[in-house]
Parts: sequence; structure tokens; C-alpha cells
Amino acid sequence: MISATIGVYDGIHRGHLEILKKLKAKKGRKIVFVFHQKTQKNLLTDIAERKEILKSLGFKVVVLEAEKIWKLSAYNFFHKFLLRKFKINRLVIGEDFVFGHKRQGTPTLLKKWCRENKIQIEIVKLKKVKGEKISSSCIKKLLLDSRICKANAFLGRPYSIKGTKIKGAGISQKLGFPTVNLKIPENRLKPLGVFFGFTKVKGRNFYCLINSGPAPVFRIKDVFEFHILKRSVNVEKQKLFEVFFLKFLRPIRKFKNRAQLVKAVCRDIEKGSKLAQKKWIC
Repeated sequence: MISATIGVYDGIHRGHLEILKKLKAKKGRKIVFVFHQKTQKNLLTDIAERKEILKSLGFKVVVLEAEKIWKLSAYNFFHKFLLRKFKINRLVIGEDFVFGHKRQGTPTLLKKWCRENKIQIEIVKLKKVKGEKISSSCIKKLLLDSRICKANAFLGRPYSIKGTKIKGAGISQKLGFPTVNLKIPENRLKPLGVFFGFTKVKGRNFYCLINSGPAPVFRIKDVFEFHILKRSVNVEKQKLFEVFFLKFLRPIRKFKNRAQLVKAVCRDIEKGSKLAQKKWIC
């Protein structure tokens, strides 16, 4: 018996987990079909991260090239792809699931075809938090609005971004606040501002301040860097980092001079240190 679910699964948030929980309970093989659109921007999770998370949950992952699959009619997607090619016996989908060219396929149509072909189908109601439906688009808007705590509540975990360490201009070091500069994927959603969060070094979590966006004082258009609050940590040998966002501290500001910037950073560090002492988390 083969059971499956289908979707973009960007973020693999609490709404997705409700569907995956239902799928996990089925007997036999379990497949998650994941649509991957190469040109999509502002992703919560790239395709590699989605595969990693889903595989860790015990699912076989089949990545579908969205540009090709979305050209199929609803009929061909169901009958030729799901039924004949993969021989699906059970489907678990969210109540907002649509499929086929121009989103022609609806849950009602899918139920009809499943019944005609003796396929079991379970339609899962959308997960809500205090009356609000959880969706990837909703989480993206929250992150872009710097509403980190609510976004994390919808995700079910702190939002994070992975990046490769690169050489910065060395300005922060001279100002007394050494930072690690990261190059992050262009298609990842990047909240703008100064944030309190944490990163991992040698398997341990360390609180940090994250600075994301332009640096007007130094005429730098874009930077993504973090400052570890515990200075004794050696990050020289580590090349890949993941930073986790916990709380928004302030927006990016255009300071008149370095002195004003230093005062602001000192205030940021003071706020971050107080949160760290409380082992703060949303």
C-alpha cells in the first residue's frame, strides 16, 4: 500500500505537520510529493532543507519540477501521474489543496476520482491558531513585518537561515563588536532589522545579535551578520552557520556618525544580554 501527500511544503509549518501526522499513521510506504519552483523567491526553506526535514520524519520524498507538473491538466495529473505512474492507494491532503493546470482540480473533484478508482482519501482541515489559518504566505508576511514571535509560533520552531562565512569589511571588529558575516542564498526570505537569536557552534547553542539589511553609515547596501554575545567562542574554523531568529529589537536606522551607531549597538547588546540571562524564547 502506498500513501501520499502533495504540496509545496515551504517552511514545513504546523499546518503541514497536521497533514504529515495523518500520513505517518498510515500503513505501508509513505511518499511526500514536493513541488519545487526554481525561480521562486522569499523561501522559508529551500528544497534541500525541505527534503532533509521530511526524510528525518520518516518519509520518502519525491521532488516535482513545478514548471512542468503545473502544466498538466487535473485529469492527467491524477490519472496518469498519481494513479498509473506511482500507483497511489491513499491520499492525505489539506482542505485548500488544488492541482492541475490553472488550479482546475479541487478537493471535491479529487474525492470523486478517488472514489471511482477505489483510492482512500483524507482531507485535513487547515490548522488555526486563535482563529487564524496557518499558511506559508501568512508566515512570510509576519517575518517581513518583523513579527518574529508570531511567525515562530505558526512555524512551530524558530525561523532560521543558513549561510557560508565570508570575509567582511572588518568595521565591526574595529568598533569593538566582532561579527561573522554570512553569504545567504538569494531566494531565502530575509527579515530586515536587528534581532536577538542564537547560532550553533560545535553543536552548542549561543545567543547572538543578528544584523540584516543595509549599513547606511558605511554606505554598504546589504549585509547579513551576527555578533555572539559570549565572546569566548572561537568560530575561526567553522564555515557554515545557521542563525535562528527569536525576537525583533529594532529597525535599521541611518545614524549620523559612528558614535551614534556605537551607542545603539551597545543598547542592542544590553537588551540581548538581558534576554540571554533569562534564557528567553517566545
